Amino acid sequence: MLSPNKRYSLPNSSGCYSFSNYPFEDFLEEYHGFSDIPIKVLILSCGDLPFAIHTTSLCSNQRITNITVTDVSPITMARNVLFVKIISDTTFDPNSDEDLQYLWNVWYNMKWSSKTKDRFLKDVTELYTGKLPHNLKVPVKSDMDLLQNIWGVWISSISDTNPAFMQQICDQRYESIINHIHGILSNKVTKSKSNVYKPTLAEVWEWMVAVTKDHTDHKSTKNAKEIRIYFETGNCCEIQDMDACINPTFLNPKTGRWALDSSVSPFETYFNLKQLPHHDLEKDFLNSCKRSLYNQVKSFQKWISDATLSLNIGDPLELCYCKTWTEPFNIVDCSKLPDHVGLANILNAARLALTDEPHAVLLTHSSPWRDNTTGVRFDSVKEFIEESLCSSIQMIPTLYGLMLINHVHLGNPLPLRTSWRPSVRLQWMHSPSFKNMYIENGGAIGDFFETLPAKIFCESEKTKACESSFTLLTYCYLVSSFTARIELIETHRECLEHPSLPPSLQLAWNTLQAWTKGGKVLHMTINLLHTNKGDGSLRLVLATQGDATVQYIDNFGLSCDGCDIAVSFMLLENHNLDLETTAVYLTSGIAETTISSSCILADASSTLFHFPPPFRPKDNSTAFLTCLEFEDFYHVDLPGIAQDDIILSTDREPPSEAGHRVTLIAGAICQELTFPWPFKVAEVHTSCDEDDSRVRLILPKSMNEPHPFEWKDRRKWDISLFSPWNPENLLKDLNFHLSAQFDCCELKRQMLNEADNDTVSPSSCLKGVREIIRTLFQSTMLDGNLLYVIRSKNDPKLKNLWFIRVHLPILVSPSGAPILPLTANDHRLAQKLVDCGKLEQTTATEDFKRIFVEGVSSSEVCPIFVKSEEEESVLRYLLRVNATKISTIAWPIKQIPVGETSPWLCTFVSPSYADQTGTDAEMEELVAATNKVSIQTQEEKNILFQERSLASSVCSRCKQTKENLKRCSRCRSAKYCSVECQRSDWSSHKASCL
Repeated sequence: MLSPNKRYSLPNSSGCYSFSNYPFEDFLEEYHGFSDIPIKVLILSCGDLPFAIHTTSLCSNQRITNITVTDVSPITMARNVLFVKIISDTTFDPNSDEDLQYLWNVWYNMKWSSKTKDRFLKDVTELYTGKLPHNLKVPVKSDMDLLQNIWGVWISSISDTNPAFMQQICDQRYESIINHIHGILSNKVTKSKSNVYKPTLAEVWEWMVAVTKDHTDHKSTKNAKEIRIYFETGNCCEIQDMDACINPTFLNPKTGRWALDSSVSPFETYFNLKQLPHHDLEKDFLNSCKRSLYNQVKSFQKWISDATLSLNIGDPLELCYCKTWTEPFNIVDCSKLPDHVGLANILNAARLALTDEPHAVLLTHSSPWRDNTTGVRFDSVKEFIEESLCSSIQMIPTLYGLMLINHVHLGNPLPLRTSWRPSVRLQWMHSPSFKNMYIENGGAIGDFFETLPAKIFCESEKTKACESSFTLLTYCYLVSSFTARIELIETHRECLEHPSLPPSLQLAWNTLQAWTKGGKVLHMTINLLHTNKGDGSLRLVLATQGDATVQYIDNFGLSCDGCDIAVSFMLLENHNLDLETTAVYLTSGIAETTISSSCILADASSTLFHFPPPFRPKDNSTAFLTCLEFEDFYHVDLPGIAQDDIILSTDREPPSEAGHRVTLIAGAICQELTFPWPFKVAEVHTSCDEDDSRVRLILPKSMNEPHPFEWKDRRKWDISLFSPWNPENLLKDLNFHLSAQFDCCELKRQMLNEADNDTVSPSSCLKGVREIIRTLFQSTMLDGNLLYVIRSKNDPKLKNLWFIRVHLPILVSPSGAPILPLTANDHRLAQKLVDCGKLEQTTATEDFKRIFVEGVSSSEVCPIFVKSEEEESVLRYLLRVNATKISTIAWPIKQIPVGETSPWLCTFVSPSYADQTGTDAEMEELVAATNKVSIQTQEEKNILFQERSLASSVCSRCKQTKENLKRCSRCRSAKYCSVECQRSDWSSHKASCL
């Protein structure tokens, strides 16, 4: 009942996810702590243990000393302990085919041989008697009781196996598969047609063949046969002696029915058949999968020798709020928490388990585009995050205490592998806290807490996923967490504790307020009859006879008690409800269309609720300054301080242009002020209100600039270790990556040469930068250009903004994307440094000649134009962010000047992939548009190439073929044989000259 998200299922109504096809991630990719610090990892909602094991193999295993895994499913945890038991045994040898096959049978196969059955009985009996592996801990006794109960059921179930029971389980598995596939197909038809017909097993197989296309439609191949055997039998190979018993780990311990989600198979776990490269078709799928399992086991055996594994059972968010762990974790992985839990709830809870060290990282995954049936669409990760957290990106540190490490303004850095990007991977870290200031509940903070209550009781049919996860407890936790971190003015704190709520939620809110303030709250428990639920979230309703207002409770606990559901919830001690006339029942659906059987409140048992609230308000301090925060800047009032007496200094460390701290000195006053979001150091200033002589310190927030920590704490790439991009099919592969920067609608317009809207917006600015990235790659590879100058399209004087020198070859980044190394000169910064005397003009000129000109065979500098100041700002942001990622030790040009007095950057460009490519309908339109574009034959291409080569020697004005023509210095496309031809052609050329 401490979990803030809404419930969508009754106990034991969902299947067991015993193994999964979730992608494996490197825990340490964004962890930049010291190498000698022992690392503790928490995996919330782990699911299958091989997921955690494989993840550790991607890390520096010597640094991880403990992994704690949690899951709400006792069945899954019972399997995980068995997995550790098997591979931790000193007699288990993964190099032995017999041992590895036994592990495979336990983990994946439905039917077992007598030999597997006997070995399994021995292992589970030892667990049942309390003989856990020495490197595994189950700290909570009640968790151990649950596991021993499940192991006892396993022992008894395989002892009583008979042919009729085995056939019954096979039928249940068949029905599970049919229902799953039918559910997928039903999403594509209207609800009225969804229950008309269920396909046969053979028809489902044909559907799978169509889905996996070339990878399984060669029915005579061994791979297709292996997949079909597993699909039809539940086993991965044809072995005669596999009828001794059914794998009990796939069954519900209470009902004995099939409990596994049948959409998952070993082949999906180790391969994604839809994405498998064509050259892997002839590989032996089954042996490849077993080899992957072998690698996981070897990795675990190496890691576990010096570390421990701990397991906890329960709702992952509730475990965080109960403060289950006495020590925090360096890395908290929430990547397998389902989307309906809500990103806001995940961040607020998981932050409690994260250590305060500045390098600690929290990992999340979300799938905002997977379900497009609601009519709600997010076009970017930034939009999804801001909708999910009800806040702009730059307000998240203040409101949630976490800073997003990803630069979501710049698109996705990971290559697009499918037509739909299935998930969004995000990394978070602790943000600095306000220091020496009282914070006003106004500006953007006030807007956030005024908007949030409206999300709680929003019940429209098109409620966004991020809104459907908000409850009163979400609001309560967010307010409590905020006031525990922020020194809020007392009257403003009281304002947050009285949100505008409908009468039906007032009792629930009063109960939560009493709990958080240390008052007496009752823990109520009542049994309701188990009934089928409708679609939608579950809600507990208290209805008193004769009272028109019902009371809703969205946060409660559910457990099975025989045939009934035990419902537990918090209730205010002085609730003023008539126990004999107040009915309690569960509803589900938007309009509470499905109602369970009801009981009267008098039948409920009650005790005092003993869990303390997870957050405590921050103690009062001696701060005398007040701060008001807006989305784009901070305002700090300086009472009793004369403007002329103020001296300011910041914690800026060049080349960073931003800082988190400012030291204020005025007479005897010396205050260090800290802000969660970094501010632009160069634009910090004071202003004075003439009416009341009030001095105000104004700090504009730094948006298009890397965070200060990235310049010094980020682990750098050594590009000398990167592989060159494969020259075979180079342009084809590059075009795929460069096109993946744009969504379907944009690609369609480009193919059909349709005009685009040039309105300046954040999305259009990023699109313009993506065009520049594509130009740099294509112009370098097709035309051999290495030198570029960035200019503004709207500047009549065509002032130079950036000079860029390209370094070949194109390289492959760790994520598989092409990267083009650049040495870039910020020309405007160079001029500023010269003007203020921090850089000598002679030195700047010599460096420019040495770095930009020398060693380049071609002296032509190709211009690239930005459309606006906003677009140039995004481009500068991209170049500076990439500069923080790479080491300059092995840079192609030696002695690049760095530091505060240098305008030079060692950086790169890589495709800034689109967050979302488009819907199925938009992709179909793109394919149709592509078919309309004529495809040239190789002969036509050769003729066109010859014509272009000839045209390159023809004067644009007099049309005479001459050598050494001079290009137009502005557009670089028109060529002239003389100055006279250029001047006379200007009247007609200027319209097309960029």
